[in-house]
Amino acid sequence: MKTDANLGSFRVFCKQLSFFVYLCINKPLTACGAIIMLTKIKQHIVNPLRRIIRYHVTINVPARKRTYAKIVRRVARKGNCRVLFIASSLPMWRYHEVIKLLQADPRFEIKIAIIPFLAFTPEEQKRDVRLLADYFASNGIDAETVADFGQLKRDFRPDMVVYPQPYDHSYDDVRADWKASRDCLLVHTPYSVPLTELEWYVNIEFHNAAWRFYVASDIHQNVSRRIADNKGENTVVVGEPHADQLLTPPLSNPWKKTADGKPRKRLIWAPHFSVKSYNMFDRPDFNWSHSIMREIAEQNADRLQIAFKPHPRLKSELYKHPDWGKERTDEFYSFWENSPTTQLEIGDYIDLFKTSDAMVHNCGSFTAEYLFLQKPVAYITRDLPRIKAELNAFGAACQDAHYTLSSPEEIRRFVNDVVLDNKDPMAMKRAEVFETVMRTPNGTTVAQNIYNDLVHALFKS
Repeated sequence: MKTDANLGSFRVFCKQLSFFVYLCINKPLTACGAIIMLTKIKQHIVNPLRRIIRYHVTINVPARKRTYAKIVRRVARKGNCRVLFIASSLPMWRYHEVIKLLQADPRFEIKIAIIPFLAFTPEEQKRDVRLLADYFASNGIDAETVADFGQLKRDFRPDMVVYPQPYDHSYDDVRADWKASRDCLLVHTPYSVPLTELEWYVNIEFHNAAWRFYVASDIHQNVSRRIADNKGENTVVVGEPHADQLLTPPLSNPWKKTADGKPRKRLIWAPHFSVKSYNMFDRPDFNWSHSIMREIAEQNADRLQIAFKPHPRLKSELYKHPDWGKERTDEFYSFWENSPTTQLEIGDYIDLFKTSDAMVHNCGSFTAEYLFLQKPVAYITRDLPRIKAELNAFGAACQDAHYTLSSPEEIRRFVNDVVLDNKDPMAMKRAEVFETVMRTPNGTTVAQNIYNDLVHALFKS
């Protein structure tokens, strides 16, 4: 029988507590010693105690595991599993290939519910619903926009719910929140590739409460084992889901047809939405790079096409920015959408990536995803040390495979030398990173890994 994940931690905690009590009684402390002691107490007593309380009380993982075991037995007895996928944003959708495998297996009944994120503006919500509906329709996949999640659950009676984000209060309908689906198996695959060891990515309540937490690599699983309250006991290494689509031929050519029909190099510019300060979540390089990117597009129109692929939230953030506002933002977006050799991309980006020649960006998951294509890629930042300080081993390897651009001059040099003139000294480094940290495990696809795990866990076959 498997030992409780936190039993060993509790024993260590008791020993450490006894030791610190002994020191406090018998060893007088200097001011410096007191600071060190307080740090040690937090590290070895407070944090382990917090983990134990969260595991056994707040989240009550043991009780959830018992509930999950009952659901698995029920599914095995009836011989089929009803799976409800929640889709909220097309760029965050990760289950295209998994859906196809599950739909081909009569033991699975699939339903997809389109529910936009509460945090997005009404305009962004309408956009996401439209993009998702069009995407599923064009791929022959049934999906419905859901206004009453409670009624959907009563009608469909899912055994499993797959969530696109692990956060609380993600939806206007509180019944769509993951905490309202305690009667189902909860499954999650990160909507972006976690590149850091921040608890935000591996140790919020949902990560610990989920039945399955599918991760991209052994590195990510080891991070969960070290940091998560449940020590990553629900993690399964399957690979990065977008790899399945990125490593196959494109299905379409999303690039704008130019008036002269002349072939041009194709560059993607993908800025993050944050425009405040430097850390893993705030990367304000858009503030200085937007003008040079526009200048490059105008000056190289005869040789270069640029696809502007902003984060879905960039527009609404610029609306609120004191230096931008709605009028300036709309004009900026209009330039990229309507100029002869530029285009605005707000939807699915898989074929855009596959048919491009290079990319410049400062986004999180794109740092990993674009490397699957083995094409030149550059990261725009003026504070690389701070960005790299929070990266895990996977993220650090991916970042090291990028060109780094910290000035307008370096952006111009990358475009001229690497993109237009094909001088690419980082090519071997990208190949090395792909082979060492990015290959999908088990010699198969990510979707097949997820499907195999589900079938084995539910039907033991």
